Amino acid sequence: MTAILTQEKVLTDYPPQKEYNRIYRNVLHDPSDWSELEAYIDYLVNYCDAVSIEDKPEKDAYSFNLKSFFGIYRFASGRQLKINLDSTKISDEEKNKMLKEVIEWLTILGPNLLVSLEMLDPCGMGEFELSFSILLNELTSNLMKEYLPLALQTREYTSANIIGRLEISKTVRNFNKGETLFTSERARVNLESLPVLFLIRIHYEMLSALDKAIGRIEALARPKQSEASSQQKVNFALLREIRKNRAYHVDFLNNPVYSHLLEKSLGTDFDDPSILEKVRKEASTRKSLNDIIYLWDALRGKKAPKPQIEDLLVGGYTFKPASKLYELWTLKAMLDVISGIYSKEWSARYKAGKAVFSLKHQQTRLTLTYNFAKGAYHKFRPKFLLRPDFVLVSKNGESQSEQVMLIGDAKYKSRPEKQDLERMLAYLLSYGWSKPEEISNGLFLYIGTNTVPNGSVKGPYERKNPTARVYSICLRPNPNSYKVAKNRLEEILKKFCFSSAR
Repeated sequence: MTAILTQEKVLTDYPPQKEYNRIYRNVLHDPSDWSELEAYIDYLVNYCDAVSIEDKPEKDAYSFNLKSFFGIYRFASGRQLKINLDSTKISDEEKNKMLKEVIEWLTILGPNLLVSLEMLDPCGMGEFELSFSILLNELTSNLMKEYLPLALQTREYTSANIIGRLEISKTVRNFNKGETLFTSERARVNLESLPVLFLIRIHYEMLSALDKAIGRIEALARPKQSEASSQQKVNFALLREIRKNRAYHVDFLNNPVYSHLLEKSLGTDFDDPSILEKVRKEASTRKSLNDIIYLWDALRGKKAPKPQIEDLLVGGYTFKPASKLYELWTLKAMLDVISGIYSKEWSARYKAGKAVFSLKHQQTRLTLTYNFAKGAYHKFRPKFLLRPDFVLVSKNGESQSEQVMLIGDAKYKSRPEKQDLERMLAYLLSYGWSKPEEISNGLFLYIGTNTVPNGSVKGPYERKNPTARVYSICLRPNPNSYKVAKNRLEEILKKFCFSSAR
């Protein structure tokens, strides 16, 4: 029996592949799996175009290359394809360290975690909603075993017969009046309790959220198709998982026991703290229902539970771009270094996959933007989008003068390449050099390989008229090299930006 199961596993899973490797059609020997992955890669390419990811997957009739996307893909056939990161570039230990630091940072970034997640995954890809849906369905299944707390309505009867529990004092009063009548009370179960209405409401909200997620994904999956082909149902792993969980919400809401209460549930304001407190009191003996209330608070506040964040970032539901994860990790490093120089904390605001961090020191306000193109700085229109990863701006409070102090780019590469330098110079020309005598500064933070010397700094590359200096630092999530590289980063930042600090 063991031998048979082992044989089935070998037949089911495709051999693990490595990032940036071209995978040929003969590896995916099932034609349906190939067709499914083709559709998924089309979606990822459109996704990369939508959120400005340069390193997007490629495919032709005979092969595909997922570039830095990694994780596990689960085919409808039951087979799996796993894409591993290059161990010479980043080991499992380093990857886990990077993930842990990013996850811990995201959980304390601010009140709205969804927008923080959007920095890594600007289109959402439906995974935020999916993570809540999975938890809600699991908790609801557990709650059904515990039984929902129902409301009891009592009705009083006065008649010649005893109906329900006898009310002795009232019956004696009847007898004293000369009436041979019994007063009794009967309880009737009422399904319209606040906990029941609340449960109906959260399933309705989750169903609506999943429908919107499906719409976003399908729009990205086939934006350039003809009207006839757009009628075909797009099908790949992420959509299947969303649709499977969507079906649970539909079945729950269509249950005759609850369906007639939907309108009343929608008319109840469960964002009102006093109403939600009543739900908590009535649900106090039901652990699963209390957990669902916490889930509602998290959903309304866009705060994903920490285990769900980890699932999102490691490619639990779909492939994830390691390049974007590295960007977010380097962003954290940049913020930590600058904050340490000034001994000040950053304030943050987020919008549609972008972030703006602000810090004030005496009369100077620093602003570090992430993934944000500021049109005011554009002096020409190149063929590519002018959106550097980091733009550091200093604004003097007295003169109100504003200066771009640094353009930064994170590169999930063994080293920056010629085209990266060309793009950096275009950034500097567009964002910097407001005065002819200014020096415009650029910085590459790249992951390198495990053979790059600790804290390796290259450059600066220099050009004249106008003057530009571009540095490169190998910054890796390796305990042995990270401290050295971070110190080098601090030295460089002080050199071109913070000579007057402290």
